[in-house]
Amino acid sequence: MRSSVPLTDFSGGEISPVLTGRSDWQGYAKSLQTLENWVPYSTGPVTTRPGSKYLGLTKSGAAAVIVCFQVSDGEAYLLEFTASLLRIWHDDILMTAAFAVATSEHATSYTTIAMCRALKFTQDGTKLYVTHKSVAPSVITFDGTYFDINTLTIVGNAGQLPFASSGNYPGYCAAFAQRLWFFGSTNEPQAGWCSKSGIYTDGYSWVAVTPYEIGEICKNDTAPVKLYRCITKGISAGSGGPTGTTADITDGTAHWAYWCAYGNIDMTYFDTVQYTTRVMDDVSTWAPPGDIPEFTDTTSYKDVVGDSSAMKFLLASDQNDNITGAIAGDSLVVGTVTSEYVISPDVTALNIGEKCKLQTRYGMETVQGFLLNDSMIFLQGYATRLREYKYDAAGQAFQSPDLTFQASHIMGAGGAIDMDLALVPEPMVYLVRTDGQLAVLLLNRAVGVTAWHRYVTGGSNTYESVAVTGGSAGDAVYAVVNRGTGYYCIEKFDAIGDMTSIPLDSWVDVTTSGATLTGLERMANDTATIWNVTHSTTTTGTVSAGGVLTIPAAHQGDHIVVGFGFTCTGKTTKLTTANTLGTGQMKIRSIAELYARVLTCYPFKVGYNLSYMETVPITGPATQDVQCPFVGNWDTDTFILFVQDAPYHSTILGFVAEVET
Repeated sequence: MRSSVPLTDFSGGEISPVLTGRSDWQGYAKSLQTLENWVPYSTGPVTTRPGSKYLGLTKSGAAAVIVCFQVSDGEAYLLEFTASLLRIWHDDILMTAAFAVATSEHATSYTTIAMCRALKFTQDGTKLYVTHKSVAPSVITFDGTYFDINTLTIVGNAGQLPFASSGNYPGYCAAFAQRLWFFGSTNEPQAGWCSKSGIYTDGYSWVAVTPYEIGEICKNDTAPVKLYRCITKGISAGSGGPTGTTADITDGTAHWAYWCAYGNIDMTYFDTVQYTTRVMDDVSTWAPPGDIPEFTDTTSYKDVVGDSSAMKFLLASDQNDNITGAIAGDSLVVGTVTSEYVISPDVTALNIGEKCKLQTRYGMETVQGFLLNDSMIFLQGYATRLREYKYDAAGQAFQSPDLTFQASHIMGAGGAIDMDLALVPEPMVYLVRTDGQLAVLLLNRAVGVTAWHRYVTGGSNTYESVAVTGGSAGDAVYAVVNRGTGYYCIEKFDAIGDMTSIPLDSWVDVTTSGATLTGLERMANDTATIWNVTHSTTTTGTVSAGGVLTIPAAHQGDHIVVGFGFTCTGKTTKLTTANTLGTGQMKIRSIAELYARVLTCYPFKVGYNLSYMETVPITGPATQDVQCPFVGNWDTDTFILFVQDAPYHSTILGFVAEVET
């Protein structure tokens, strides 16, 4: 019995081995057992992944972390952190005068690569705030010409708490609701601090014939000084306030309740949040100077607790709620080891207990998450699970679907250590695994696509960090790649589907080649692929220990591109067919014929086993239907392997298999 099985949609991406037996699952036919160095489209096809251009070595070729600093819609900079140093890249070139002292680098307090990996960031205009639990918060600024990095200046508290000494530095930060938020120091891992918002216009002390609103707090002017909160709005009659009584006060038509002794600690508990209404002379007054609209007054702060006061709060819980991250969107999601708390945008110093709520118990890993449309994306479960966090209006609750449910294996055994998001041409989440692969997620919620795939770099090397910058030409994806001891490289991926680029890794372009090519120390003792642009031919050569590649005579004088080759491997799920007894799954079968539909495609290989692959007979760039010389085999493993192991672009729209059962 012969069945015709079409495979025209690969938008399910790579799935976990535990799902490969679920032929009854609706996503089975469009999923793959392997999708390595192929990129799926939301519309169904797959294409060879882009190569990466070599931009240069990191500082001294040392391990590095890269971060995007997007100063405007069309202008982005790449920050390179190595141990104790910061450098800036712009338009794919290292800036030689990035800082006011006209140098390409600036010293930092982040003395190890482990510290650099643990840095957390939040941006406000041309200021990028940086936190680490071992160092005072810093701010990186850009004035349109030069960058600078300095310890964050906190005004209004004379350098007292909250961040004055080792053990008290926050590890996480966010800009939200016109305030700057810090979280989780070593000594107080469940604490959060929020800068003041707004400028006090009255309420420092009682002022005669002044209208007061409920919630405003004033102090008396005579010792012993006390704080009082307005509980019935009205107009005050006198000024100066009472003489330190702890009783409720009526002054004119305003009614005041005793709040606390000025300068003392007063705690109030609401639900899951324990928040400090006042701690000495510090938390109600601190603020960083900056561009957030409410952060403009750096001199005249009044020593009062009110809605716009700075505040400190603690998460009160019966779980391990040490804070591990924060993501700002419509709400502020504060993640802990076990839970997620959500802070509403209308939060104030006086309602933090009502506006900070425990919502879910999944747990957030310390790798920095981000906002995607109306959802927050974060890692969970030893950084092996990726979750999407959003409010479900219908259910009136926060939901957190597991984006790795279909591909529980995709993060590898050690999980992810870095990630970033690209939005163009399609939303893609790039995650660096501990084994040096990139796990990549195509997440196009608009059309219901969640498709995982993997990048494995050529040359048996490893990805170490990833960052995405936005620009007028679209998003650009950069990576730090370890190409050997002392050869950590900054590389930029070509655009997905760009037919003018050459799919090689760490490539360099040589307009007119000579007899040798030098400067390839990162490829020493390895095989380099040479693509001849002039004649559209390819060859390989071994790079010497000194980084020299001898160019074959046939390619000398031509335009060539040299880099690491990589292999793209795809493997479908077992084909679903019918036989006289019902399903053909798990029955002895054979693929008798195979046809492919391709788009601007160069030759690639197909087969049922990597040892038995045949080249598809097309002349690229081809857009056509073609019969593939498929060597079938009678067994239960009826699937299709498709491989591109040459530096060719290949886009596969689909297959049709004729299966004998």
